[in-house]
Parts: sequence; structure tokens; C-alpha cells
Amino acid sequence: MSEQFSDATADKLTGALGLVASVAYGYTALNIEDSLLADAVGAGGVPFSVACVMFLAALFLSLKAWFKPQDKTRVEPQTDVSEGSAHPHAMALALLLILALYVLVLPYLGYVVSIGILVVCSAWLGGARQKRSLIGSALLAGPVLWLIFDWALSIGLPMGFWSALGK
Repeated sequence: MSEQFSDATADKLTGALGLVASVAYGYTALNIEDSLLADAVGAGGVPFSVACVMFLAALFLSLKAWFKPQDKTRVEPQTDVSEGSAHPHAMALALLLILALYVLVLPYLGYVVSIGILVVCSAWLGGARQKRSLIGSALLAGPVLWLIFDWALSIGLPMGFWSALGK
């Protein structure tokens, strides 16, 4: 394919394909049969939630492409492709150690604090160095994910020592 797409055209195509894929995925998720052991969320609850997030992301991408001022520049193919980390095995080992730390502290610190530590360590390993961003993501990740799983989906998460404080 020799013709290049503009950013807006690429976003419009990606958004349209994303909308179609998310609707198909959501329809399939709604048709998943619940078993007798299904919880309040049901077998299709999480896949349908994923479909909703996919739909919203594709919708926002499409809207951005349609309402953004048109730039006539073309997307040029990248010639300088990064090879990634110079030490991929060391990075994988470090990530494995971070996940092991998460599993070890989860029963004691609870989900909210443990996921905050996991997010900060993973982001730092990935190259994030801005203190404000790291602290903000640590403070937001745990409560937001707790609201999604524990409150909205009624999936209980480990409380750690925090449960003893409420007694």
C-alpha cells in the first residue's frame, strides 16, 4: 500500500473499526450463558464492561478525528525504530520481583495500598520519573480500581489490616 493516510483519516478508520468491534464484542458478551454458580456480575458482566470501554474509546477517537481541525500533513513511516530495552531479561526479572512483592504485601496492606505500590513500581521501571505523576497515579489507582471491582461489580477485594481498624 503506497498511499499514506493523514492522522485524521487513520483515526476515523480506527474509530469506525473499533465501534464495530465493540458492538460485536458486547453483543457476544450479552449472549454468554450464566451458570448456576454465577455471581451478581454474571459470566458476561466483565466482557460487557470491556465492550463498553472499547465503545467509548472508539467513539472519542472518532469524534476527535471528525471535529479536530484538519492538518494536511501525511504520516511518514518511521525509519528509526527503537529496539527497546538494552536488557530485556533484567527488565522482565525486575517486573517479576515487583509482582512477587505485590503478592507478598497484598494480605497485609490490602488491595488499595498494594495496587498503588504496584502501579508506582511498574511505572518507575517503565521509565516514569516525574514525582507528581507517580504519586498521583499511586493515589488514584487503588481507589478507582476498588470502586470498579468492589463497589460496582461486587467483587470482594482483600482489605489487609484496614479491616481491623473498622472494628
